[in-house]
Amino acid sequence: MMDIFEEIRRVRGSDVDFQNHLRLNALFQYMSDAALNHAEQLHLGLFDLQKAGYFWVLAWARVEMTHFPAFNDCIKIRTWPLRIYKRFILREFLFKDASSGKELGRARTAWLIVSAESGRSVQPEASGLAFRFGNYESVMSALPERIPIQGNTVPVYSRQIRMHDIDVNRHVNNARYVEFLLDAYTPADFEGGEINTFTISFLAETRFGTKLDIKSARSGPPETDYLVAVHRETGKPAVQGLVTWQKQNGWKGALNTHEI
Repeated sequence: MMDIFEEIRRVRGSDVDFQNHLRLNALFQYMSDAALNHAEQLHLGLFDLQKAGYFWVLAWARVEMTHFPAFNDCIKIRTWPLRIYKRFILREFLFKDASSGKELGRARTAWLIVSAESGRSVQPEASGLAFRFGNYESVMSALPERIPIQGNTVPVYSRQIRMHDIDVNRHVNNARYVEFLLDAYTPADFEGGEINTFTISFLAETRFGTKLDIKSARSGPPETDYLVAVHRETGKPAVQGLVTWQKQNGWKGALNTHEI
């Protein structure tokens, strides 16, 4: 059935972290690949949109994980477009162990259709593109919204955008943004704790040569962190993230190695 797309990915050695858990940035790359492959089947792929004068932009995403697969595990990725919400196309994901069928996690993403001429998003109904939505389940209640800016952030590290960071649109790839934010942590932060949810909001494009300052802060209970990557030249945020943690025995909280 074309309205739902499924594929199986085997976790490579380069996709896991020091704990032998699938990296979230690798999972985001899996999600992007699956969404693009499905869009091609639906005649809404990269070149289909280029012909119509548009391109896809991921604006927001939320991932909820109950178990992180390890090296050589096989993940069944199931995805489908859910509906239009404001200017966004919502796309759902379910992740399952390909052998046992056990659910590993779920995700929702919100995509914008952007005019190549104006660089601005357009209302999906006014784009002239043919969208099709089946009567399929909603995996979560969360909807795309801007994460409130926290005022008590402290700098963690800085980086400059290089060639391997940018995608076909010459912007930073969304999986690379995830990597930038999560590099605010240290291995010690993961001792006795595991990321439970990750929400990310993409606010501004970042191109080759741009310098980013990555900052962090607590935004709520001890198991919740706020992360942001800021354009150094303008001081404006490029991407924001919220991370909640699943505590395990002996966990003292993440970001304890930083002065917050």
